[in-house]
Formats: sequence, structure tokens, C-alpha cells
Amino acid sequence: MDTEDLVKLCETLSLAEEEEAEFLMDGEVQREGIGGVERCLVGKVLSRKKVNREGFMKVIEQIWNVIETVEIEMISDNIFMFQFSLLEDRGMVWSRGPCHFDQKLIILEKPKGAGEVMKMEFKRTELQVQLFNIPLMCMNRSSARQLANMVGKAIEIPSDSKECRGKFVRVNVEIDVTRPLKRAIKLRLDEFNSMITIPIKYERLPEFCYGCRVLGHSLHDCMDKTARREAMEGSMTKYGDWLRAVPMGRLKSA
Repeated sequence: MDTEDLVKLCETLSLAEEEEAEFLMDGEVQREGIGGVERCLVGKVLSRKKVNREGFMKVIEQIWNVIETVEIEMISDNIFMFQFSLLEDRGMVWSRGPCHFDQKLIILEKPKGAGEVMKMEFKRTELQVQLFNIPLMCMNRSSARQLANMVGKAIEIPSDSKECRGKFVRVNVEIDVTRPLKRAIKLRLDEFNSMITIPIKYERLPEFCYGCRVLGHSLHDCMDKTARREAMEGSMTKYGDWLRAVPMGRLKSA
């Protein structure tokens, strides 16, 4: 029984009097604990398969390459706590955005308050998105923000997006990982009686399902039997690697 199931079980039990007694933690101890929470991040590897603990810890230490040490502890299946010695290291890791382990997305959360892990949803992550076939009148930051909000929640319109004019517009969006990835946006321009299809590509896109379009599992692990069958038997692939964009760095060096 994992921690979440154990907590739910205890909440439904009728406790004896001695178990119901409340314990008030000393204020100084609470303040010390809060300081520890502020040096933590909690991450979940978005996968239906249990990841190897030792392999995960080794890879993360290499990827992050922090100045001081970071202690990594597995809290439950695929959920890890990262305790940083330096606040600067925590801030650096957080500012880098999403990272991957074995092509699987790691969703990071900043603990709030007392740091109750069971209340963390691990539902949202930031992705860099490329929007294609943009009409010239929409090649500006205001239009890019509105289009980004159609993909998810607009986070940032990078200043280097001007370099992409005529090719695509690049935006940072926050998406809900429990919902299917969008393949395109239908843009209506009433003044010109025009409907434009804007294809979407995602940079550094981790593992996702070609059947249901949801992150965190492959087609063979999809629980939507209808979507899986249609993707495997269909004559045309509705979703596939074409949703993956070439990152900006590789484009510039090409």
C-alpha cells in the first residue's frame, strides 16, 4: 500500500481516543521545517511504468550539475523529493523548465505551506511551441499571445521570435498534461472572410500516445482501446512524430 492509499484509509477510520489527540508542534521547530521546504522541489516522472530509483537519481545529478549537493529521496512510485543545499541551485533548476528522464517528462512542483505532497497535482508543465502558417498580420507579440492561449496558457513570447517570421512563431505555454495535445488551431479572420489552419509543433516533446495524444504513455500502453485500435489499424497516422519540432538551437546551426 503506497502513502496516498494509506492516508485515505486513515481518514476513513474511526480512531480511538488516544489516536485522536492533537499534537501541536513547537513554533521554532515549525520555522526550521519551513526553511527546509523552501530548499525543496518535488518531481513526478510522468509514466505508467515504475522508474528505476538508482538510475533516475544518477541521471538527474548529471543533468542538473548543481553547485552544491542535492539530496534525492523517493517518496512514492515515480515521485521524488529534491533537497538542495543552496537556494540558488533550486532556483537555477526551476528556471530551466521541464526536463526528461528516458524520454519521460518530469513535472516539478514548488512545495507550498507545510509541503503536503499528497495535495500536489503534477498536472501542468511548460512547453515551447512553434506555430506555423501564421498570416503576416499576426506576426506580432499580441497575436502570438492570443494564439498561445488557444494551445494552453501563454507564459512567454520569447524576444527571439522575430527571427522566425515567415517560418513560424515560437511561444512558451503551460499545458494540462491530462488533456490531449492540440495538433492545430483554426483561426478565423472575419474582416477577410478567411479561415486559416495553424499547425502546432512542440519542442523537446517527451513520450506521448499516438492514439489519445496524452503525455505520459506510449500507444501500446494506452487505456483508450478505441483510440489505440484506430491508430494501429488506420491507413493514416493522425498523431505522430511530426508533432515534434526541431529545437531553435539546431535550426540556427543547420
